[in-house]
Amino acid sequence: MNIQKYMKPVFGSLFVLVGLVACTNLEIEETDSIISTAVDGGFTPVANPASSLSDLYNKVGGDFATQETMYAMSEVTTDELLIPTRGTDWGDNGIWRQLHTHTWAPAHLFIKNAWNNLNQNVFRASEIIESNPAASVLAEAKFLRAFNMFFLMDFFGSVPFREVDEGPEVNPRVLTRSEAFSFVESDLLDALSGLPDGSPGTANTGTATKAAANFLLAKIYLNSHIYNGGAVDNANMQKVIDAVDDIADLGFGIEEGYFQIFESSDDNETIFYLNSDIGARIWNSMHYNMNSP
Repeated sequence: MNIQKYMKPVFGSLFVLVGLVACTNLEIEETDSIISTAVDGGFTPVANPASSLSDLYNKVGGDFATQETMYAMSEVTTDELLIPTRGTDWGDNGIWRQLHTHTWAPAHLFIKNAWNNLNQNVFRASEIIESNPAASVLAEAKFLRAFNMFFLMDFFGSVPFREVDEGPEVNPRVLTRSEAFSFVESDLLDALSGLPDGSPGTANTGTATKAAANFLLAKIYLNSHIYNGGAVDNANMQKVIDAVDDIADLGFGIEEGYFQIFESSDDNETIFYLNSDIGARIWNSMHYNMNSP
């Protein structure tokens, strides 16, 4: 048998196959494919820090002006608020009852969304801070970062923190509760000099002021032994008094009637808030039709 006679066609076929493979274009067409691009970090500053700050205010306002997430975690988990159920109305498959009875799981929708919203707000504030903004924008962004990180520290203890130049493949640094306390304190102290004073009324409604920063400072100092561990620190208690005195010097004070602070008219007590205007349906007012004409 002539082996060469049979092997020649085989080798010829192999060369054709190799040629076909070699000529194939393996480049991915990005226009019609989903590809994973390696991310090596880096940071592109936001184009307009003032506009980004306005967007962040709107997002934070929306996150907190709802009956779910942070509000539910702050109030429904305590004896301050009860969600009554009539038949299936407001039963919602037990989602509120789990908060009342402290039987929630990590997958609880309100808790998961609170975690995601707060961390997202912290990162967006960091992007503004690292974009060389004007002094006033920088101060307000630092306040908003501290405000959101405070709730993370208060609700969850440990706080993840990602630098703006770290890619998504980099695990964030995890701050202990004590480290988060120092971070919040530092941002608030840095912000104070660049913030407007603030005064009773609607002039600074929903925006950061010295009064708002001092109130949050007073709050963390009052609970510093909880966040840092150990006994009550008298020096921090004096800081509480000093911060509240600074607020009082701006004209703020306690209203005679508790329910006055929920009325649509101005008062001297509320410091950092959003108006519940006529026509608003819920927005955490006293009842659905509270602001009806």
